[in-house]
Amino acid sequence: IERAILRPLSGQPVISILMATIGLASALHGAVDAVWGGNNYEMPQLLPRKAFIVGDLLIPGQVVWSFVLAAVIIAAFTLYFRYSRTGISMRAAASDPITAYVLGIDVRKTQRLTWVFAGIVGAVAGIVVGAMTSLSPALGGAALGVLAVIILGGLDSILGAIVAGLIIGLIESLTAGYLGGKVRDSVPCYANGWFAPAKTPAEFAEKAKVAVAAGFAGLKWDPFGSSYLDISKADLHLALDNIAAVKAAVGNQTDLLIEGHGRFNIATAVRIARELERFDILWFEEPVPPDNLDALLEVKQRSRVPIAAGERLYSRWEASTFLEKKCADFIQPDVSHCGGIGELKKIAAMAEARHIAVCPHNPSGPVANAATLQLAACTPNFFIHETMAVDVPWRREIANEQMRFSQGRMTIPDAPGLGIDLNEDAIAAHPYEPRDLRHYSGNLTDIRPANATGYFKQ
Repeated sequence: IERAILRPLSGQPVISILMATIGLASALHGAVDAVWGGNNYEMPQLLPRKAFIVGDLLIPGQVVWSFVLAAVIIAAFTLYFRYSRTGISMRAAASDPITAYVLGIDVRKTQRLTWVFAGIVGAVAGIVVGAMTSLSPALGGAALGVLAVIILGGLDSILGAIVAGLIIGLIESLTAGYLGGKVRDSVPCYANGWFAPAKTPAEFAEKAKVAVAAGFAGLKWDPFGSSYLDISKADLHLALDNIAAVKAAVGNQTDLLIEGHGRFNIATAVRIARELERFDILWFEEPVPPDNLDALLEVKQRSRVPIAAGERLYSRWEASTFLEKKCADFIQPDVSHCGGIGELKKIAAMAEARHIAVCPHNPSGPVANAATLQLAACTPNFFIHETMAVDVPWRREIANEQMRFSQGRMTIPDAPGLGIDLNEDAIAAHPYEPRDLRHYSGNLTDIRPANATGYFKQ
């Protein structure tokens, strides 16, 4: 302990103070993130936020001022150890307990203080390593650092601090990505896009057999063609024939999820919902446009099939109104729409308090899929994961996804971060191409190209 704290701080302070400053600055900045979830709109202005620009590098103001404040604290800490009576007593007690006793120094008191400061060293090491491994320094890392140093107190203190740091880094890398701890290792999946480019009931039935053979627990699709607001008798009967053909092809063990794409008026949505009762569907999704929650509520109240909606909620405040109105049986926030992982986690917590299952909208690429899987890992009321059955062949080029899919469930990756790395050169080779909305043009099922392929391991 004397070598780890007293001698560096009193004799050779430069490296020790620098490392302590980095650790404390990480702790200060991480503490704000930990308490306020990184939400800049709620985060109090504890430190100035004006960014500093150094060449092409933009450094957030709170980071800079965290380091300034940390440097002041560490400087005061160092001076205290070098010149205060307690610091001198601690050095004496650590170097020669017998002399300390003769001089009347309370060795037990100084030992307790020494342990406290030893814990601080371990905590700093833990915070630094945790920040490096998970980019999420947390207050819990500091507490575990203290415990680790105390447990390892019989070892050289520097070694104890290093081991503490490694322990914290390992713990954070295993748990920080799960935003509070895992509740599952895999999640059940339903397929979207499995039907492309089917048009007739027979074609849908054949595509359904292929998807079920691949192991999907459910199938979602929009059978309503180009109908908008209203639907003719002929188009409704064709949609119902489509659903009946898929039902006959896959049997009763596969869930059917019927997509409305938010395009019917109340009367039509209720009419369709009543027709869907015979198929024992898992849900009827977005039966009415998303701009009127009272309309959605009326459809739910007049229907006997479960209603799902919420992919076009853009914040927790919109989601709060959605949940308060009780206008759907399942809520479907999209991590790409609602404000990211932290915001969706908050929405899920509000839904959990109302006993509503969360089924995020996810007909998306590798980043959104990876983020949604991390939420699936730590969200108790996460019900089922939307998965594109196939995608463009170059999806495997732009990301190193290691998605494993077996028996209807997708394993949640445990690699650092979101569990994937992106190939920016490959992404640049496939620039964004604007596409017109397919829903009302008769091309609804042309959701994937003819050469689309699977992207996960069976």
